[in-house]
Amino acid sequence: KKIMNKKKLSVVMAGAMLATSVAPVLAAEVTAEDTKLSEKSLLAKKIVDLAKTKVISTNKTISGTGSDSKFVTDEVAALMIPGQTKGDEVSAYGIKVLDKDGKAIDLSKADGFNITSLSSAKDKTITYKISDIETILTSEKLVKDMTVQVVERKTTEFLGQIIPGTQIEATGGTVKYTVDDFKSPTKIVDSKKNAFVKSIKANDTKTGATITLEAVKSLTDKEEENVKIELNTDSNKLNFSLPLDAEGKLTEKIQECVNFAEVATYQKSAEITAAPEVKSAYKMVDDSVKHEEETLLASDLYDGLALTAKGTEIQTDIENAKKISDETGKALTVELSAEPTKLDASGVASFTVTYFASHKDNVSNAKDDKPSKVITVKSTNLKEIVSLHKMLKRGDYEVGIIAGANRYETAVNVAKKHKEKIAAKNATAANNIVLVNGESLVDGLAAAPLAAKLTLDGAAGTSVLLSKTDSLPKETKEYLENLVSDIAVSARKNVTINLVGGEAVLSESLVDELKGMGFKVERFGGDNREETSLEVAREILKSASDDNNALFVVGANGEADAMSIASEASKSTTQTPIIVAKAGGLTKNAVRFIKSNAGGATGNVDVIGGESVVSKAEYDKIDEVTVTKVDRVAGANRFETNAKIIDKYASSIEEVVLVKDGQSNKSELVDALSAANYAAGKPIVLATDKITDAQKNAVLNKKATKFTKLTQIGQGVARTTLESVAEFLGLSNVK
Repeated sequence: KKIMNKKKLSVVMAGAMLATSVAPVLAAEVTAEDTKLSEKSLLAKKIVDLAKTKVISTNKTISGTGSDSKFVTDEVAALMIPGQTKGDEVSAYGIKVLDKDGKAIDLSKADGFNITSLSSAKDKTITYKISDIETILTSEKLVKDMTVQVVERKTTEFLGQIIPGTQIEATGGTVKYTVDDFKSPTKIVDSKKNAFVKSIKANDTKTGATITLEAVKSLTDKEEENVKIELNTDSNKLNFSLPLDAEGKLTEKIQECVNFAEVATYQKSAEITAAPEVKSAYKMVDDSVKHEEETLLASDLYDGLALTAKGTEIQTDIENAKKISDETGKALTVELSAEPTKLDASGVASFTVTYFASHKDNVSNAKDDKPSKVITVKSTNLKEIVSLHKMLKRGDYEVGIIAGANRYETAVNVAKKHKEKIAAKNATAANNIVLVNGESLVDGLAAAPLAAKLTLDGAAGTSVLLSKTDSLPKETKEYLENLVSDIAVSARKNVTINLVGGEAVLSESLVDELKGMGFKVERFGGDNREETSLEVAREILKSASDDNNALFVVGANGEADAMSIASEASKSTTQTPIIVAKAGGLTKNAVRFIKSNAGGATGNVDVIGGESVVSKAEYDKIDEVTVTKVDRVAGANRFETNAKIIDKYASSIEEVVLVKDGQSNKSELVDALSAANYAAGKPIVLATDKITDAQKNAVLNKKATKFTKLTQIGQGVARTTLESVAEFLGLSNVK
């Protein structure tokens, strides 16, 4: 019986032409990417991870010890044998370093990078040893204007192993077993000397044998039936030093072994003389702190009614710097000058906000550090600038706006109010961020309660950030980089970016970008909005043990209703999943989920929105599978529904969160998505040109002792609306 098909394996690498020298072939499209010196460790991780995807075979049967190999020549064996020592693995990928003039550096020299493993190498300008790659890329000798080239040498594949030489070809030499072989089956293979073989037994007629392997067919099979190989006189002889897995690849794992390669004659793999190909290049650039100066008017930060988006951003920077200083004992990285200056001869008063790129040490010369940015705030109105300074110093406001130049920056500025940086002490904790598509609102509808459940920087609750489909927008990427700037690059693996949405809205190229930054990535997504919301709901309720949970159900086109309920679903004490029906209504799968998770005696399901978004038929389906009566919270339009949500769920309101209603363009509700976790239990009020009497009454009816704050998230709400809401809440920044 023939048990292995011979395959001609194609050469894995292609593109590099034969050359008389070993100088890398630089593809025309490869241009050096500027890389900051401070991000060398991240670059090292990226290239080392790449190198580990194509490790040269360490199989001793293939390499032999030089001339005794049946598979490779001495020259190829010499490339394989060094990697057989643990920690000395070599890759098909390597690096070379060019100096500022573009000349390749001898990596073995002491004035180079002192890579001793290259001391006897033919080419001392390239290393394929993975540990050496990491050493070079994290070395202090890698400096400004040097360029790192990532190269790939030609390799081939044999039985799943990467070979640094030409193709190993079977040229014949197969031999059949004979009856004589089966007279003494232990001569075929000795189970005492082969870890993969449990036993071998000849059949009664001595015309065949059964090899029983140590591997079992199924680890979940109570009988644990072992894998067997049947041999007879039609079977080619096996090479028991080449164990194979189910895919016909060499394996060293006993449980994976299901077969062995055939005994054959092979054309040995010979050294490849083709030059390695340059796959990518990175130019090291200086990222030392550049001093910036910016002058703003007091009216840019405070418009007489509200702290503007810029004003809130600066106040958040000051507040976060103080929090970090209080937690770590380190000096402030953002400093507000003690008091505004008095009116000068020109009738101008001012104060400054000074930023430092990193924490200053608490030593006597701390003030000598150069700031990265100084903002000077000026005004000819002394009362105005004194009031603004007090507001920033106090770290609070009564009326304020959190917004950015676009939806991505708005989400970032909301996130900064929650957390600016992960503290070094929490580097090994489970840190999370939730990411949704900024242009595909429906997939992010269920994201808010998930973010409330996850943790960041050692505390419950994280932020929702926005992304483009295939890549991170500049604002989001910069926030993520700053978030992890105080922890080691190696600790980024403890930061999970939780994608909410399928590959159509958050692609695999985005996943690759996030992983390239060192993050772990999890996805909660399906083929449509309902499947995505169910995936998120399962995660939120994964520790629930019964069917007595609470759920919210919104319609496929009920984005405004979902945004109204999002802050209630995101309470810090209890997170409630939001199930979003797919277009056409709830599927059987969704109804089953509702039954199994909220159909119990104390389960609770609230349908949010009227029959135009969740039909009576859908409502009845839910009511049929639940013990307690399903409540519908709805009004004649989004504003009345918003009011009814506030009236039903809110209590002791102190802060009101105002966002654009999305009536003219539902995508504008994306700011409410960013706001949900900021609000977390506080009422979200939807408005653009005005808020209705029903909304006002709902808020006033649930008032605490007094209102303390009004926060607008995002731009687009009319100034007159903000004024009128502030007025009926009795809030003003003017003291």
